Amino acid sequence: MTGVESPEQYINRADSSGISKVEPRRLLRPYNILEVFLFYGGDLMKLFVGCSSKDNIDKKYLDDCEILIKKLAKFDNIELVYGNDTRGIMGIAYREFSSNNKKVTAVSTDYHHKIEINKAYDEIVVTDSTTGRFEEIHKISDVLLFLPGGLGTLAELFSAIEEHRIEKGKKIILYNCDYFYTPIIEELYKLHQEGFIDEVPADYMMIESDSNKIIEMIKEEMN
Repeated sequence: MTGVESPEQYINRADSSGISKVEPRRLLRPYNILEVFLFYGGDLMKLFVGCSSKDNIDKKYLDDCEILIKKLAKFDNIELVYGNDTRGIMGIAYREFSSNNKKVTAVSTDYHHKIEINKAYDEIVVTDSTTGRFEEIHKISDVLLFLPGGLGTLAELFSAIEEHRIEKGKKIILYNCDYFYTPIIEELYKLHQEGFIDEVPADYMMIESDSNKIIEMIKEEMN
């Protein structure tokens, strides 16, 4: 399946560097026997959710993404990979997946891990750089879902796009919530039209502004 929103929709609508040389460290909290069964009872989709960790963003993004995340967290055979924060959309993802007895894996840098107060994960992978962090996210995740976010989310999105462009990497799904990503998508089409890149966005990611269709995309990837 290719992206479902055409370039015309965007054209016409008005509206760290360094390569990690250190093997990532994995830390686990103790599990009880029921959790082991729940977490490892069958084939699981590891869904990475890239999103904002800010509480002071527009409430419409928090509310819309919460509706989507609540539905995703109720899927069977799914677990969360994310950036380890209890704030913003990221915090919603942690709370919903955790409350539905889904395993939560955080991927963090050594710097952030040392200053983290909230241990919001069942397992954490610690890398020595932001580049190494994304490499690990890409390696352990089956699907990459991007919700509204700031510079960190954009860095993850563009790293995923470049990985997919070069190596046909993991499936990328972009939730264009309230057309949050429209200016970026338009810019990517412009770069294509002016010859800077060969592909249009629909060649390397699936784009959708309807959360119900995002749900269907995830279901299709699970089949």
